[in-house]
Amino acid sequence: MLRVKRWAPAFGLVLLFAIWIVASFDRGPGLLNDSDTRVMITRIEQRGNPLSWWTGDWPLENHFYRPVVASLFELDRALWGWNASGYAFTNALLCALCVLALFWLLRELFDAPLWAAGPACLWAVWHLSLPVDLSLFGWVFVGLVVLVGILPGRSWKSGLGLAGIGLILAVEAGAQFPFRGGMIGWIPGRTASAMALFCLLSLASYARYERLSAVRVLATPSPQDPPATRNTVVSEKGLGWPWAVVSVAFAWLAFSSYEQAIMLPACLLGAAVVLSLSGYRVRWGWQAAFWSLLPAYWLVRKAFLPETSSAYQRQQFRNGPDVWFTIGDYGFPPLRSIPSVASTFEYGPFAVLPRWLDFLLLAAWVALGVALLVGLRRRQGTTIKAAGAWALSLVAFLPMAWLKAFPAYNHYHYWPSAFRAVFAIGLLVMAWERLTIAWPRRVPEGPRRLSPAPGSLPRP
Repeated sequence: MLRVKRWAPAFGLVLLFAIWIVASFDRGPGLLNDSDTRVMITRIEQRGNPLSWWTGDWPLENHFYRPVVASLFELDRALWGWNASGYAFTNALLCALCVLALFWLLRELFDAPLWAAGPACLWAVWHLSLPVDLSLFGWVFVGLVVLVGILPGRSWKSGLGLAGIGLILAVEAGAQFPFRGGMIGWIPGRTASAMALFCLLSLASYARYERLSAVRVLATPSPQDPPATRNTVVSEKGLGWPWAVVSVAFAWLAFSSYEQAIMLPACLLGAAVVLSLSGYRVRWGWQAAFWSLLPAYWLVRKAFLPETSSAYQRQQFRNGPDVWFTIGDYGFPPLRSIPSVASTFEYGPFAVLPRWLDFLLLAAWVALGVALLVGLRRRQGTTIKAAGAWALSLVAFLPMAWLKAFPAYNHYHYWPSAFRAVFAIGLLVMAWERLTIAWPRRVPEGPRRLSPAPGSLPRP
């Protein structure tokens, strides 16, 4: 009962955001005018065999194995026919379920209502057309930190560190991945949302398996921990192995939805590392089962799809330096600004003033990287969460760097952005911790003691 009361407010808030996403689905009649959408519905009607998509190409016939998405179109066609609003409702429902799945994953990984509800709500906001730019809150935070930092009794050095976190938070939380049009208004966007849903469910099921059956050692308790929990071994009771099997099943459904899911085994390994750093003695043997899905997926594609690339694939794939710049930008956003910022110093120190924002963001990211490395070495809980989420977002996005971007839709970023929301909340918590702990008020010094003190015996 106490656990239900602890989690009810957090789950209720996330559920409200999920309902908001579903209620705001697009109702325009032109949603089916997209050429890809019309071709898929037409070919589904012509074939009339829903199970055939599991043993062959999907309706667009461009050499992709996506039977789950094809089945979703089959279901929509049976329910809605050519009613565009019904298809948009399905897209919105998939996104809402993804938000709830992220909440479950974070509940299993961190067992903290704030860490579960905060990122899920932020990710949900990125699905909505709100009149408020969240980056404004980051800039307001920077302004408050600078203002308080110059007041008497405060440490300006700590203020600079907090201001740097605020700068990065302004960029990360500022809805840099708006999904309203690409994931709800664009019907084929369900390829990414269906995959993301099953990826998150697979990760959550695996984390549930470890929480129910793995031993956890609280190796480095904080001073705030009650004495009874220090350096003790704890574990939740329950039957764990079925959750691992469920995780494998969800992973296969993700593979059958969208090709980006090939990074799921690496993300499952990353989740195991996060749990290990949190004190769980994870069973690494299940990672073999997850990684075995890759050759199985390759064999299925080889059996059911042509071995040659389609015209669409040849058009969409890319190589060259821009691929590596895209990967670098994802992990270290100021990367592209380094050459231009460095070149400005050739004209004197004041030449960098027009590029002041790029320079500050570059310095802030470098300082944040150092802080994360130090925190990981000390196994600080907030640092583990923030750094782990950053790494998982980069891993999840990795294969999409070899494809030409769709700036108008951003569906390549959908699954990685779930981890990016966790990273943004991690920055917020890091700032709060430093604001309340690492940034104490200066204690005024007392009067200097006279030597000898009044009333003391004379010294030889």
